[in-house]
Amino acid sequence: MARFVQISVDDVERFNEEHENENTRKRSSTTQKCSLTVFGGRSSGASHCFDDPPLPILQRPRPTEPSLLLSQLPGVVYDANKQCEYLYGTSLYKKCPANQNQCDSLYCTKDYTRCYTNFAPPLDGTRCGVRHWCIKGVCVDDGSPLIDGNWGAWSNYSDCTKQCDIGVAYQLRTCDNPSPQNGGEDCEGSFRGNYKTCNTQECPDNSVSFRQMQCSAKGEYSEYIASSDPCSLVCRSGSRIFWLGTTIDGTRCSNKKEDLSVCIEGHCKEVGCDYSLGTGRRFDRCKVCGGDGSSCALNVVNYTKPHRGYELLTGFNIFRRDRTGRIGGGVLIAIKENRHATRRCDFERDAILYVYYRPPNSSPDAGLSLLNNSIATNPETCCIILVGDFNIPSISLSDSPSTPINTGGCSNDENLCELIGNNFLYQFVEGPTHRAGNKLDLLFCNRTETLSDVLTLSCDEHNFPTDHYTIEFLIRTKFRKAKPVRRTVYDCNRAIFPELCKALSQTDLHASLLDNINDCWKHWKDLFSSVVSS
Repeated sequence: MARFVQISVDDVERFNEEHENENTRKRSSTTQKCSLTVFGGRSSGASHCFDDPPLPILQRPRPTEPSLLLSQLPGVVYDANKQCEYLYGTSLYKKCPANQNQCDSLYCTKDYTRCYTNFAPPLDGTRCGVRHWCIKGVCVDDGSPLIDGNWGAWSNYSDCTKQCDIGVAYQLRTCDNPSPQNGGEDCEGSFRGNYKTCNTQECPDNSVSFRQMQCSAKGEYSEYIASSDPCSLVCRSGSRIFWLGTTIDGTRCSNKKEDLSVCIEGHCKEVGCDYSLGTGRRFDRCKVCGGDGSSCALNVVNYTKPHRGYELLTGFNIFRRDRTGRIGGGVLIAIKENRHATRRCDFERDAILYVYYRPPNSSPDAGLSLLNNSIATNPETCCIILVGDFNIPSISLSDSPSTPINTGGCSNDENLCELIGNNFLYQFVEGPTHRAGNKLDLLFCNRTETLSDVLTLSCDEHNFPTDHYTIEFLIRTKFRKAKPVRRTVYDCNRAIFPELCKALSQTDLHASLLDNINDCWKHWKDLFSSVVSS
């Protein structure tokens, strides 16, 4: 009996040291005082510790337990958190997350940094995983059935994502009919679906595009459409582009009026001419949506009377040069009547618009050398705009305004590549410009900020008799003043040139030779700047 009491006292003292429980400390001091007195001398008057005989079993008070214990295992009624609370006498103790699936011992914690145990297993029925509970210190299957989840009913349609220019609305659903239980499978598919178009009317003139709104919300950016991933929110700041996430549902995949496709969940979805998703309807040759072309007939009329350009396109001043000796071909440029435009032979203006035509199957040069020499006579500050039918389907041109010509396709037409490279021209036209699917008509400019709203429209838009598409674009004449830029300028007078030459000779500058000219220049500049700075 003395040995048992002495061990109990030690356990209580250890518990006090670890958990600092004031109530337990008081009880421990009382027990220790009594036991030391008793075992130090039984003849003392402190032997009253043994004066209270145990009550008969039938007279002992029994705690009131919930009636659930009569039908359920104790670990189901008292989970691991409740067991820790009872074990240590305070609600601060909870089950230890690191050992929550162990059944050999019940681990508890009050600060989630240290875990304690008395090496006793948790109560039978304590959860140790999905569909598993502890029985006699072992984690076993509880035999409950697997219940797979099933979708509930669709909600009402959401608000339209846009106010105009084809937005989308959708419905939501939840996986609660029933919810997955006991490790059952979750519902398959998306919680959002049944998309439909809405607000398909055109936006007012001069409205900011939906994509531009999203870029502006991210900072001082302008919109940019990546042809390889049109549903990514790609924005431009100066000559740099940034990927800023995914576009909002309903964003147009292209700036072309005839392309009605919109972005939904990061992917382009086709919109038919009836402004509905997935119908695949298109205008036939009679301009009937979903028609078969039988509602109209081809009417051929030979018009031999000489005519001026204004008879073809009303509201425009026409400048044209037809091919000599045959019908068809040539160059025509239309400028709105409210814009002053004249044909000039001198080049004293700040902006010059060139129009070029190259007949099919002509020589590789076909006047390109003369055009190159003419452009070279202009001042370096002059804005050059070059548009025309180049008739070179073999050359691969980039769709990105920020990327120059793809040099991989220049081997057969060096004259055009030389013209583009010498004058730092950028190509703006996206997609084909001919009914056959070729890109023959091109638009170049040496200042990307000058041109905007470049569109390629079917020739039927203006009822113009040609198999080429119409290229429309705006020439900007006013620009916002750029914010001042802080740059680092090195003081060459303080440079140690022998050390600089030595450092440069030990730097592998050839590592900066990349395929993309912009990446190549940036990488080389960073290498050079790091050497100069050091």
